[in-house]
Amino acid sequence: MPRTRVFVDLFPGRTREMKTQMVKELTDVLVNDLGCDRNWVHISVAEQPLEDMAIAGIWADEYLNRKKQQQASEE
Repeated sequence: MPRTRVFVDLFPGRTREMKTQMVKELTDVLVNDLGCDRNWVHISVAEQPLEDMAIAGIWADEYLNRKKQQQASEE
């Protein structure tokens, strides 16, 4: 049976419990929908610091702060 590899790149801040639930459910989907062998489903989860990522040409932490400020001003 071929191996199925999934890479998930997340912003930091999710708890271990949240990530555990995500990998369980993702594995279940691959097994049920694609017929993958559960023992050959490999999931890698990476969390990169916001200061090392950019969105729309600005650092991710700055981008997210701007979004929060915009939402607050709209309320």
